[in-house]
Amino acid sequence: MEKMVKIIMNYDNLKLVKVNTKNFDALVDLEVNEEQKNYVASNVYSLAEAPSTTREKL
Repeated sequence: MEKMVKIIMNYDNLKLVKVNTKNFDALVDLEVNEEQKNYVASNVYSLAEAPSTTREKL
């Protein structure tokens, strides 16, 4: 029988902001821990994958 892992996440400090020219470089520079790299794509890849739904140009 597989063990179930309970993951508790605290979103109290989570803030979503639109990507723009002022925060683009900081977003691209974000990295995850080495142990997490096999589970998530880089932000550059995610941005390239995202549909262009904003009117603001980068």
